[in-house]
Amino acid sequence: MYNENELVAVALRNNLPSNASILNFDRDPDRTSEKYRPTDDVAIVQTLNNMGWNITSYQQRKAHDPSKSIYRKFLATYTNPTLPNIGEKGRVTIVERNSKDGVSSNEFFAGMDIFACLNGMIVGTQLFAPLKIRHKGNIPEELDRLVASLADKLPIVGERVTQMSALRLTESQCYEFARKAIELRFGEENANGVKPDDILRARRNADNTQSLWDTMNRLQENLFRPENLRFTRSDGKVTTARRIRNIDVQVKVNTGIWDLAETYLVQ
Repeated sequence: MYNENELVAVALRNNLPSNASILNFDRDPDRTSEKYRPTDDVAIVQTLNNMGWNITSYQQRKAHDPSKSIYRKFLATYTNPTLPNIGEKGRVTIVERNSKDGVSSNEFFAGMDIFACLNGMIVGTQLFAPLKIRHKGNIPEELDRLVASLADKLPIVGERVTQMSALRLTESQCYEFARKAIELRFGEENANGVKPDDILRARRNADNTQSLWDTMNRLQENLFRPENLRFTRSDGKVTTARRIRNIDVQVKVNTGIWDLAETYLVQ
């Protein structure tokens, strides 16, 4: 077990709040038995730190009972400043999703920080299948495999970004992509209530192209952080879309949009 000074050092190095779930070793007694052994999150963070990966963003689901928040799902993004950027587009990241609720696995995804919009993306699962680690209470040896696998995939991710940047979509393809992304975000029952033009609009002149890369980024940004996006629900009620805060929805929509973009590269 770690002493207080070690935990403070990990928290400061990774810009983590002192009450972050990732720094807590307890299990949820209401959902788990004494046999449940959560993964050693601090050891995972320290191991990745030693490999050059530090947490640059962290979010955690809140519980109605504040005392339960430490068991709720969190999403942490790690970056490594020693790795080369992917051109002028962004940099590769490791995204970790985990909780100590007795239900979820500890999962690691490949991601990207996008420089232009300061947005985070998660690489599609078709290109980089997430690594899942069962809660057994130990430091998973799979971490070495994760980092090695990500290093192997880095050139491929860069190649995908280059291909997406070079491919110009037709207007009909842009609208098709938007409609599929809308359904992914709002569900099939509400998909007709959102106008594709509202999520295809560019917030920066540099993004106002019909390249697959720019189109994907516009869709992702407008769906994740909507600005005055109003849509009609299946029950006829008009409502304003809010920023996606649910961690599972973030992962689903993020990886889903990337996977949708991949389909245009093989047409």
